[in-house]
Amino acid sequence: MRWFSEKQTAEILRAAAEIQGSSNAPIKAGAISEDELRTAAREMGLADAAIDEAMVRAGNASPSRRGFFGGPLYSECEVAFAGTCTDDQWEAIVAEIRKEFGEQGLIEQRGATREWQGKGGGLVETTVTVRESDGRVLVTVTSRLEGIGFLAHILGALPTLIGIGIGGSILHLAPALGTAAIAGWAALNFFGARTVVSRFCAARNRQIHAVAEGIRNRLETSEDELRHRLESAVAQAAEAAPTIQVEER
Repeated sequence: MRWFSEKQTAEILRAAAEIQGSSNAPIKAGAISEDELRTAAREMGLADAAIDEAMVRAGNASPSRRGFFGGPLYSECEVAFAGTCTDDQWEAIVAEIRKEFGEQGLIEQRGATREWQGKGGGLVETTVTVRESDGRVLVTVTSRLEGIGFLAHILGALPTLIGIGIGGSILHLAPALGTAAIAGWAALNFFGARTVVSRFCAARNRQIHAVAEGIRNRLETSEDELRHRLESAVAQAAEAAPTIQVEER
């Protein structure tokens, strides 16, 4: 069974309303199951076909568009599912996160919310958050890469400055030709830096999605396990129930 975060729920219902042409505003909810999401959509008057297409769009959603300097410089992945996160499981998750991102990072826990944050040497800021509530888990992984973008374009500007110096002192080009050469060289270096930034950001986006899915695989409770737990709870409740004996006279 699929589960959806509050953000995903709002986006799917909004998309379904647009697909169907409804003016109803989508509701917001916590992490909910697909069945609960479909029930909410039907209460809003949305057809199953519209909600199906909206879910497909949500599953194929691409990261934010590239900016002027490349990117996207911000990536986020959210997954919601039925499960629990114990202290031992969190310890194992943190070990995997540290190995994946290559740094120790900082750990914080606030109630049922656990968080790991890495600074990436001041260039890449990554946050992994695991929230647990009522047998449901919401995993959010974000990555900010403004530092990488800044560094790449600073380094990309150096060849431009060197080229200007060489062109002015050695080549002795005519003013018009020199200006064109400098502009072309600067554009070449800029788009080269932009390409490097975009490729790095795309790789980072794939990485944070892999981390989120890895956490899901570790913590998710299957439907069979949920059914087994329910059956065990019912059996225990039946055993604990007092037995009433009726004496015949």
